[in-house]
Amino acid sequence: MFCTNCGTKIEDNALFCHNCGTGVVRKETYAQASANEEFSEAEQTADAEFVGTETSGDFIDDDVEALIGAEKRDFYINRFAEMKQKNKKVTWNWCAFLFGPAWMIYRKMYVYGGIYWLMSILVFDKLGYFDLLISILAGVFGNWLYMICVEKLAVDAKALQEPQKTEFIKNNGGTSATAVLVGMGVVFTLSFVSSMFFGGLF
Repeated sequence: MFCTNCGTKIEDNALFCHNCGTGVVRKETYAQASANEEFSEAEQTADAEFVGTETSGDFIDDDVEALIGAEKRDFYINRFAEMKQKNKKVTWNWCAFLFGPAWMIYRKMYVYGGIYWLMSILVFDKLGYFDLLISILAGVFGNWLYMICVEKLAVDAKALQEPQKTEFIKNNGGTSATAVLVGMGVVFTLSFVSSMFFGGLF
């Protein structure tokens, strides 16, 4: 066995060269280091594969979950996670397609639901197949619109302290069947009044 620095012959069990003091590196050390390096790379690959299997919880904030509420929570969490993971807006929501404005109001998107309902009465119903087109668009983009609304509310919720935060989530999150009934009542009232005084404006 010879020193790798000065070439002096040294004992097989020596730790340092007695001539120049260079540390002795044995062949088995290189083999062991190579094996350790390969094992480390295998571990990193396994870790990367494991990290790649994200769950919906990796994408959805706790406040967003709370604002969705118990009704259909798993459905919307999975849709939101899918849209975020794949960076897309297009999914499908049967309730948004079939019930449009009523679904929006039920999910407490009052402004969007009110505008949709009013436009349906004034415009969409009078344009033949245009009403169907709007319904399809609602079905396609309904989940995305709901996600945007809920995430904006979540930002507002984070700025609050307890118990105001819990109260805010309770008032603005979840669903409201009462709001749908009130909305229907408003629509029918407007239709009745318009037919009585304005010759059926609606």
